[in-house]
Parts: sequence; C-alpha cells; structure tokens
Amino acid sequence: MKILVTGFDPFGQDKVNPSWQAVDALADAIDDIEVLKLLLPTAFKRSKQLLVSEISMQQPDAVLCVGLAGGRSAVSIEKVAINYADAGIPDNDGNQPKHEKLDQKGPAAYFASLPVDQLLQALHAHELPAELSLSAGAYVCNATMYQLLNYLARQNLRTIGGFVHLPFTPEMRHEDQASLPLAIDEQTLGVIISSINHYLKEEKHD
Repeated sequence: MKILVTGFDPFGQDKVNPSWQAVDALADAIDDIEVLKLLLPTAFKRSKQLLVSEISMQQPDAVLCVGLAGGRSAVSIEKVAINYADAGIPDNDGNQPKHEKLDQKGPAAYFASLPVDQLLQALHAHELPAELSLSAGAYVCNATMYQLLNYLARQNLRTIGGFVHLPFTPEMRHEDQASLPLAIDEQTLGVIISSINHYLKEEKHD
C-alpha cells in the first residue's frame, strides 16, 4: 500500500512552510506503507492540477494533505471542506478569489474520508497536541482539501483522503502566536500515517 503526503511552499511573509518541512523529513516508508511526497504550490488552480495529476499517476491508497494554520496551538485534523473560496491575501500566483464557489456544480461540502476520530485518538495516545477542526478556512488549504475529495468522489476511487493543519514553528518568529517545534510535527505525521496504514489493513480484512 502507499500513501501520498503533500505539503505547501511558503506564502505571504513567511520564508518557510512547516507543512512541507515536516513532509519532506518523513521516511520513504512507515511501517510497511510506502510514503510518496509532493510539494504543492500555495495557489488555488495549480495545487489542484498538480495533486490530481499525481493521484492519477500514482494511484495511492490514501492521500494526506498538510498545510499551515498560523495561530492554532495544536495540530488540527480537518473534518470538512467547503465549496467556497474567500482569500484574505493573494495566492502565490496572484489570484485572490472572493466569495466564490470552488466548483459551480459541486456539493456544498465534503467530509474527510480519512478516519479522523481514530487519528485523533492515536495522537492523544502518544500525548501529542491535536484537535478536531470543523473549519479548514477559505484559502488554498480548504480549496485543496475540497478539490481532493471532489476528485476522489467523481472518479469513484477507493482512495481515502483528508487534511491536517500544522501551527507555526518557533523558528518562524511569530512571537505573539502559538507554535509547535518541527520535531513534534514530524512525529505527529508519522503517527497519523501509521494509523492510516492500520485502518487500511482493517478495511481490507472486512
């Protein structure tokens, strides 16, 4: 089995993005699941195109997208993505959609098909700071999660997918905001991937 894990490039005023730093540091295999890594641009249109292309080529069993949510104090397991874009700042291609649907014919929202409750339990069992989130925002992270789940549904794929947000890291020097060390991010992603692998194995035996 294999899992595709994605992170984003830096955006706004930041020079780094811990989502990609943490993904890039992952081993190429965790337990016995192959880990494929993909750097996505923080851009509404290109992130979708690149992600869909990689899924089509690699045909992974699961897709875990990882993004940055500055201001949060814990890793956020996203439950839902909405069919809505409202960008507070331009993306890295200069696009800034306001009050727009991501897909004119798509449903209002999708729930993650990853086992979010199990992932949260696993993280808490490892005493890692994690929470369930009911809002992925309205920027590129939410758009990527929505487009991922929209693509999987429309292609009728058995691949499961979802999204995780990481806080700032201390090195990013947002002194007035909560942060988590990158080492904790890396450990968290490892536990999540291991838990997804366990879930996929259970599903195959059912």
